[in-house]
Amino acid sequence: MKKLFVIAVVLITVFASCPHTPTETKGEIVFWIPFGSPSDKYLVEIVNKFNTTNPSMRVTWVQYEDSDEYLERLRDAIRDGNPPNVILIDRFSVAQRAAEMYLHDLTPYLNIITHDFLSFAWEETQFRERTYAIPFDADVRGLFYNRNILREAGFPIPIDTDTDELYELHWKSGPITLARLEEISRTVNEHFNNTKIGFIPQMDQGWHYTWGSNFGGEFADAAGRNITPTNQGVIAGFRFLFDWNNNMRKAGIDLNDFLSEYYQNQYNYSSHPFIRGNLAMTINGDWFMDIIERYTEDFDYGVTFIPIPEGYEDFPWTEGVSRPHTWTGGYAFAIPRGSRNTAEAMRFIEFASGPVGQRIYISNSEKLRLFGAFLSKKGFTPPISLISGKLFHLPETARLSPSVIPIGTRSLRCRKESLKAR
Repeated sequence: MKKLFVIAVVLITVFASCPHTPTETKGEIVFWIPFGSPSDKYLVEIVNKFNTTNPSMRVTWVQYEDSDEYLERLRDAIRDGNPPNVILIDRFSVAQRAAEMYLHDLTPYLNIITHDFLSFAWEETQFRERTYAIPFDADVRGLFYNRNILREAGFPIPIDTDTDELYELHWKSGPITLARLEEISRTVNEHFNNTKIGFIPQMDQGWHYTWGSNFGGEFADAAGRNITPTNQGVIAGFRFLFDWNNNMRKAGIDLNDFLSEYYQNQYNYSSHPFIRGNLAMTINGDWFMDIIERYTEDFDYGVTFIPIPEGYEDFPWTEGVSRPHTWTGGYAFAIPRGSRNTAEAMRFIEFASGPVGQRIYISNSEKLRLFGAFLSKKGFTPPISLISGKLFHLPETARLSPSVIPIGTRSLRCRKESLKAR
C-alpha cells in the first residue's frame, strides 16, 4: 500500500505541475478528485482494480487538496478545451454546474449504468430532466467529543466506554440540547482558562445550513424556485451562531487568536485543534474518523448526535430519546463538457459507482450505502460504523443537503428581503 501511495504522489506532482493536455489515446481516462487523504486511498484501490480488470483502458488520477484551486483549474481546462475525462464534484452543485454548461449530458449513456441509486442522491444529479452526474457516496454529520478533555473538566465519562453504562453524551442517551452544549463548553473554557475551548459552532461542518436546518429551516422553495433566506428556522440558525460568538467575546475569548495559534494550516489535519487536544467538541462528518485514525494513536473520543434546540426534545425518536437531526451530502461522478473518450469514461464511472467500486469504498471507509442493492446486503457495514451503525439512519434522521438551491431563483429579491429582516 505504501508503494501505491508513493506512485500516487508522483502522479499528483507530475499532473499538478503542468497543464493537462487533451486525451488523444483511446482508452485513456484522466480522473480529477477535489480532496486528499485519507479518502483518496480508497479511490486508488478502485482505480487500480479497474485498470487490472480492464486492460484496454487506463485511468490516471490527479489530486487537488484545495477545493478552490480544483474548481479554478477545472474551469480553465473546460474553457481551454482540454478538460479531464472524469471528475468528482459535490452532488448539490451538479445542477449549478450543468446550468453553467460545465458538464456533459450523461442521459444518452445511462444504459451503461446497471444499478439503481437511492432517490435522494439520484435527484441531485438531475437538471431540467436530464442526468449530468452519477452518485458516488453519501456522508453525515455528528458531534465529535474528546473524552479526556471532558473528564478532566469534571464530566463523568466512564474509562471503559465499551460497556453498556450510559452517560450524558452516549449516543443511546439521545441528543443533548444546545443550552446544555453551551453549559458544557463554558465549563471547559473556564477549567482550562481558555487555553482549551469547549466548542466553536462554526468550526468544520458547523455551516449556517447545519444550524439553520437544525432549527427546522428551509433554505429553498423548490416548487416556487425561490431561495428563502428569511425563513424563521434559517434566521434562528444565524442567531444561534451570532449569540454564541458574542458570548465568547464577552468571556474574553478571541477566536482569531485561538485559531491562529492552534489551527495554523486548515489543509493539514494534523494541526486540527480537536486532534491536538485543544478543542473538546466539534461538528464533523463520517470522514473525520479516518482522519483521526491516521493522525493519532489511541485517541479517546466519541460521536453522538448534533445537539438540538430547546423544545425539539418533545418530539421523541424512540421512547425516552429525543429525535436526532443531521443532513447528508456527498460526491458524484461527472464528465466535463468538451471531454473526449466519453464512453470509456462512463465505463469507469459505472465500475466505481457500482457493486465492485462500492464494495471497496464502503468496506474501508465510514461512508453510507447509497444504492438499493447494498441496503440489506450483509458484509457492507463499515468497520467502525458511525455509532455502531445506528446514529444516522437516513430515512429517520437525515435531511438532504440544505444548500441545494434551485437554479433560476429570484435571488435579488430574496437578498433585499434578507437585508430588511436584519
